[in-house]
Amino acid sequence: YGKGTRKAYFNGVEKFSLNDTGTIASSTNPLALGGYIDGTTGGDGAESKIDLSELLIFQSRLALPDQRKIEGFLAHKWALVGDLESSHPHKTSAPSFDDPISAVDLTLFWGPNDGGTNSAIWENNVSLGRYYAEEKVDGFSAKAYEIPASLDKTQAAKDYFADINQLLALTPTGSAVIKGDPDNPTGTGMYLNGDADFQFFEMGIDVGADRFMIILETDFLAPSSGSYTFRSDINEDKSMLWIDLDQNGKYERIGKAGPERLTNLEIPGDITFDSVTLTAGQSYRMAFMLGGIGGTHQWELKYQSPAMGDLVRIKPLQSSQDGLFTTTQLSNQSTGDLQTRLEANATGLVAGNTYYYRIKGINSESDWADSTGTFVAESAISQTTGSLTFDTDGPTPSWSSSDGRSGTGQIITTTYLDSQSNSISYKTAKFDFNNLSIGDGVQVHLLGSNPLHLQVSGDATISATLDLNGTSALDSSTTTNELFETLGRLGGGIGGKNIVGAHLGAPGGGPSHLTDPYQLNSGGKPHPGGDDYRSSGLVGGNSAGGGSYGGIGGRPEPTGGVGYNNTTISASGKTYGVPELTHLLAGSGGGGGAKRGGGSGAGAIKIVATGTLTIGGDIWAEGGQGGKVTTTTNPPSVGGSGSGGAIYLKAPNLVIQTGVKISADGGSGADGITGT
Repeated sequence: YGKGTRKAYFNGVEKFSLNDTGTIASSTNPLALGGYIDGTTGGDGAESKIDLSELLIFQSRLALPDQRKIEGFLAHKWALVGDLESSHPHKTSAPSFDDPISAVDLTLFWGPNDGGTNSAIWENNVSLGRYYAEEKVDGFSAKAYEIPASLDKTQAAKDYFADINQLLALTPTGSAVIKGDPDNPTGTGMYLNGDADFQFFEMGIDVGADRFMIILETDFLAPSSGSYTFRSDINEDKSMLWIDLDQNGKYERIGKAGPERLTNLEIPGDITFDSVTLTAGQSYRMAFMLGGIGGTHQWELKYQSPAMGDLVRIKPLQSSQDGLFTTTQLSNQSTGDLQTRLEANATGLVAGNTYYYRIKGINSESDWADSTGTFVAESAISQTTGSLTFDTDGPTPSWSSSDGRSGTGQIITTTYLDSQSNSISYKTAKFDFNNLSIGDGVQVHLLGSNPLHLQVSGDATISATLDLNGTSALDSSTTTNELFETLGRLGGGIGGKNIVGAHLGAPGGGPSHLTDPYQLNSGGKPHPGGDDYRSSGLVGGNSAGGGSYGGIGGRPEPTGGVGYNNTTISASGKTYGVPELTHLLAGSGGGGGAKRGGGSGAGAIKIVATGTLTIGGDIWAEGGQGGKVTTTTNPPSVGGSGSGGAIYLKAPNLVIQTGVKISADGGSGADGITGT
């Protein structure tokens, strides 16, 4: 209550629509229908002059077509057809409820023998749940979240805007498919004006409390190649836009194809986002974000393609935009991400044995899959085309293939004493396979914050390119300061940002998969300020330093000192690890410059096979490049570059094919910078 819209219909005609506010007070009085209870005496207060012949109660609001069916059913049953409007879909004939539902209840049968289509022969069965029909529709999938009262709402919006994945990891209060304004979605399009429009979609947020976040996701199909621009017009709220430019299934502030957070502003209001170059015929997942923290809620979305002269409002249902902004909707009207996952755990398997499986579906009819499938009880990947993703984030790392297969690994925590008797704790993501074959036609995506360990109890062949390079910081043609750290992958340390205007940078981070990434003092030194700080112990000059690993990063500070405004600058440039890679540690990030951020350290990977390990694709673990201001050659403005990562390959028979390149070099310095 207080988070939706309440409507009343009479003879199929809407009579009122109210936006609920407040809370429902507790009461000991019983529920009354067709009257009310006297709050003082507990007896009848009054009764309505009606005959109540039938009452139907549903667990959730009916979709409008289903509501129309119920109206028609009751009208024909109680001889009230004459009261329905002539335009009512069931005015002339009663509705039929015999049509099959657009969903199916699925059961998986499996065992050591093929039971065919005879349920009694199968040894095991497990319900997979109800699977709904999916439809690609024009519009957006919306998720809503309430900002807890314990958090400062402005800071929360800043944090979520800085990393959308933090918000997506939370459970939304509700979701809906939004195709435009509730009253006229085709004509008005994506313009929500006032609390009522937001409440209409019943996503579980108290709009009037001004403490909510909304994410609108859609798949944008670029009609032509070139530069695209998007805009968010609001009133007192805040907004953001992310787009998965490299199409790897994850929003990253800096992806392989460039920035995926389309502004460097921390918490913008009305904004034309940075333009992006898209390829004709390619589909890009994008997410508009709204921080509902103002007092008046309005939200209008616009876009401009290369062929358009100006920004226009997004109207997914308009014929001229048909198919451009689409999302998946289920037959129960839910968003596609709420689809039942077709997976089950099979226990008691004997390694190496062959097992059979078949699926049976039931709705108004029942049917079996056309044929029985088989699998061997082993953990294996054999793939020649498509994409393969390893996500090393915890608590459970995972892998997934574009062909629908997936699996999980485990997070391994290791603690050891280094040469100075310091206790070092770090995490890796380990995946165990019986055999592994990844062809050169496979695009491999390596995601997550922990190094990747592939342990194969047999032969392994990897012919695809493995890219665990550090992330290069963003260049800029203006002197705008870099507000965000440069995040790495597979354990690579962050590149430092700018924290006090042009006066002070932030240090680069050591390997991010360490319990304390700054423990090793291996990240690059930050820009300490514009003065001479040698008397305080700083000897590396005013420019940012590079990250270290096996070798010392550029412009190290052996002891540290004091920089701008008496800020402590820690020691930097310390080396760590051993050549044997006894411990799988990633690279370290470069320090933040006076204007631009540092590049991140590269990630780390370990591939071990008990049989033959064949490497037929390049493996890259080079540090990210520091950012620069393209209109100046001033060294202090530049961020430091990250160090290289680690690549560990081991097998009784290791084969590296001719022409393969394997590199863990440190990141190169920014181009075109002169002086010291």
